[in-house]
Amino acid sequence: MAFAAIVALGVLLPLPTIERDEWGIPSVVAATEAEGFRGLGFAVAQDRLWQMEMSRRLSRGCMSEVLGPSYAAADRETLKTGYTDAELQAQFDALPDRLREDYAAYADGINERISTLPLPEGYASNGFTPAPWTVLDSVAININLLQRFGRGGAGELRNLLLLKYAETKPILKSRKFDFFDDFVFTDTSGSLPTLVPGDDMNPRVPFPKWSQRDTERQYAGLPPLGLLDLAAAVKVAERTETRLIAERVSAPFHTGSYAVVVSPKMSQSGHPLLLSGPQMGFSNPSVVHQIRMDTPTLKFEGMDVPGIPGVLVGTTPSVAWGLTTGVADTEDMVVVRDLRKVVRTERTLKVKGRGNEIVERLTVGGDPVVMKRDAFVITQKSAFRGTELQSTTALDVAWRAKTGEEFDRALWKTTLNFNAFWATRDGHIGWRYCGRYPLRKSGIDPRLPIEESQTWTGFASADQMPHVMDPPSGILFNWNNKPTAWWPNSDTPAWGAIFRNSELKAALGAAPYNIQRLERAAWQIARTDETWPAFAPFAKADTNLAGFDGWLLDGSEVAPYYRAWLDRLRRDLFVDTTGDFLGESNFRLVAQPSVILRALQGKTKIDYRGKRDVPGLASSALARDLYRPYQSGRIPSPDQIPVPYSNRGTYIQLVQLSPSGITGRNVAPPGIRESGDHVSDQANLARTWTYRRMLGWK
Repeated sequence: MAFAAIVALGVLLPLPTIERDEWGIPSVVAATEAEGFRGLGFAVAQDRLWQMEMSRRLSRGCMSEVLGPSYAAADRETLKTGYTDAELQAQFDALPDRLREDYAAYADGINERISTLPLPEGYASNGFTPAPWTVLDSVAININLLQRFGRGGAGELRNLLLLKYAETKPILKSRKFDFFDDFVFTDTSGSLPTLVPGDDMNPRVPFPKWSQRDTERQYAGLPPLGLLDLAAAVKVAERTETRLIAERVSAPFHTGSYAVVVSPKMSQSGHPLLLSGPQMGFSNPSVVHQIRMDTPTLKFEGMDVPGIPGVLVGTTPSVAWGLTTGVADTEDMVVVRDLRKVVRTERTLKVKGRGNEIVERLTVGGDPVVMKRDAFVITQKSAFRGTELQSTTALDVAWRAKTGEEFDRALWKTTLNFNAFWATRDGHIGWRYCGRYPLRKSGIDPRLPIEESQTWTGFASADQMPHVMDPPSGILFNWNNKPTAWWPNSDTPAWGAIFRNSELKAALGAAPYNIQRLERAAWQIARTDETWPAFAPFAKADTNLAGFDGWLLDGSEVAPYYRAWLDRLRRDLFVDTTGDFLGESNFRLVAQPSVILRALQGKTKIDYRGKRDVPGLASSALARDLYRPYQSGRIPSPDQIPVPYSNRGTYIQLVQLSPSGITGRNVAPPGIRESGDHVSDQANLARTWTYRRMLGWK
């Protein structure tokens, strides 16, 4: 369909052509970039205006103004830790002129849709009408998204909570630092990285060194804090309430993602291949959207997030790319004792049916305060603070790249931490571990909060950050695993000998690769358990597990028993020494499978196993026939049975590149629209693990 005009600055301007395919996916064709972004804003708002309304309110802390008190906790969290309008404006003003014009044009397109009746039903049912869309709405949504998926670290308060917990256990109290090293381990030598040693030819980030004596001294110098105080501060730092509400209103809430890129020499066709599966959660409507834009100076196709101009994962006529969350430690908790540095800002929280309240935001040097006491505050210091939108500049440059070198250089501007994978039409592939990574001082344990005097000495250079172009191995893959062999865990023990990228490696198999192999890998990893290969040798003695091969298939009777067996092994191995960390969910979070394996292998400082054998450890597991058959996670679908096997990309993209063109397929269930036609047709694709054809580029 084609739309004739749009109102911008009080003047009627022509809208570009907006065509939709059989799945309702919009394709914008325009004579200029400005017209293209106007059409983009209009088309996305046609599909998802209510979702965009919720996203801007979530990102700016004004959900409860129209939805009532049940959303006030999330708004309060945002107002305490998020940017003010002036700070958002400052980041927007720092963008290049071209990008500011694109944001403005995108807002113009959304406002044209807002001026068109009918509006989504949510407005009438909640008793309000939409305010005009502004560039700051898009800026706020973009920063919220970048922070959710591109930040890492800030686990120091959780770790401090763990040490305080150990002091309550008589067996652990005198050995709490050994216990700490066992459960918050930094050694990742057994963990599979993205960049294998033969591909790693770069300078290295200089990581700090410290001893257990340093840890003890640092811990002793911290202010006295109780378990409840720390638990409350952790909740603020992790923005727990905001994440829960994000899931409720179909905003991105989950972090994960996998990607694979194959070089011509490892490809059956002799051309590059790329698989990208960003895992951002499933909801109705999808948290993501699909779009294509074609102008004389800028062309792209792929996945966008409603409210943000452009595509985050996709293709141009020259390059295809994918992104995964990087998990680097880019934040620290800092104790500030000079309270004169604390800046107080009053922000107004409007709550429907309850009036207004004042929310106090405290900051030090722009970093939010997550805990305040009479003699000190604790701030959340971020390497990217105040520069998040610079990553948008990087993406804008990357969209225009003609070569792999140009694409990689664009990524240097990224301030948030992502794994970026790319392949070019002329036969090159590459990967970069993006973002600003802080350099820390030796003699200081990065797993615990630090004092102001112990903060960073600078940031790693682009050359020091792991990266590669045309690796000798010919293949690169990642499922949020560590970037390279020498990169350690820091404040969060995310990576260990057991990690899900081993599933991806097994599913990919050996070269040569074709696009069908990548497609099958996405199908397979949604159905397998990454822990089984590590624990299979220990499970041999349990006859109830005979025949289990690690596949988590719907209806399986043995898969749920294996999960129960592993839980029982964890409990019997640790609980007499450590307790259950105040609940089963905490127990699973702290005593991760890699920790269990290290304890069984005798690699921990405390001997948790003793003289017990594994069958004896898990001897009290229930009979197998007491467990219900396994059911995988489900993808919601309106008016349909939910789609099974949710351990997959929210959006999945499969791309083949060659000098003659770029072709691809993608899917983002349940559908492109939030109401009317095309609300669930991609759920049918997802149910059968099939895809829609992208228009591609010749």
